[in-house]
Amino acid sequence: MSYSFPKEVSWEGLSATYRTPQLSDAPEIRAILSDLDNMKYLKFMTKPGGWTEEQVRERLSSQLKRQEENQALVVHIIRDGKVVGMSGFTVVNPEHGHAEVGIILDKSCWGKNIATEAFYFSLKWAFEEVGLHRVQWVTTGPNQGMRGWIEKVCGLKCEAINKEIWRFDGEFVDQYFYALFEDDWRNRVKNALHSKIYKK
Repeated sequence: MSYSFPKEVSWEGLSATYRTPQLSDAPEIRAILSDLDNMKYLKFMTKPGGWTEEQVRERLSSQLKRQEENQALVVHIIRDGKVVGMSGFTVVNPEHGHAEVGIILDKSCWGKNIATEAFYFSLKWAFEEVGLHRVQWVTTGPNQGMRGWIEKVCGLKCEAINKEIWRFDGEFVDQYFYALFEDDWRNRVKNALHSKIYKK
C-alpha cells in the first residue's frame, strides 16, 4: 500500500477539535495519564506516582516518529483550548490492511459525545483514506461503557475473549476484541456514527 500518512492532521467537530500531537501538550497529557479515574480501565498504562513530563514527551516523540513511518496516527482532542484526551491508532499495518483504535479521555468530558466524534473521524480516515480492511478495539470485561458503545452504537459483536489475561488490583480480567470491517463501515456504521453526532 503506497499511501503516506500526513505530517499534520486537523479535524473539526461539533464537540472538539482533533489535531496532531505537539510536544508542548506534554503537561496536559501527563495530567490525563496520571489520573487514576481516567485510567480505570487502562491500568497497564499507569505508572507508580504518575507519569513524568519526560516520559510523556518520549511517548509523544515515539508516536510522531511512527506516524512518519506509516505505523501510527494519534490525534489530541482539544476542547475549549485545552487538551482533554487522545484518540486514533497506535498500531497500523497498511501492508495487511488492519489497525487498532482507541481513546483516552479526561473524565470531565465523558458523556459529551466526544468519543463518538473521535472514532468517526479516525475510522473515516482509516477506511476512506488509508484504505484499511479491518479496525479493532481491544478492551477489558469491566469496561462496560466502551463495550456497550461498540455493541449498541456500532452494532458489533465480540469477536474473541482472552480469559483472565490481565491482573489489576489482585484480580484477573478478560480482554475483549471487537472488529469492524470496511464493508460494515461503508454500509452501516459510518451513517450510525454520523447520525449520533449530527442529530438535530
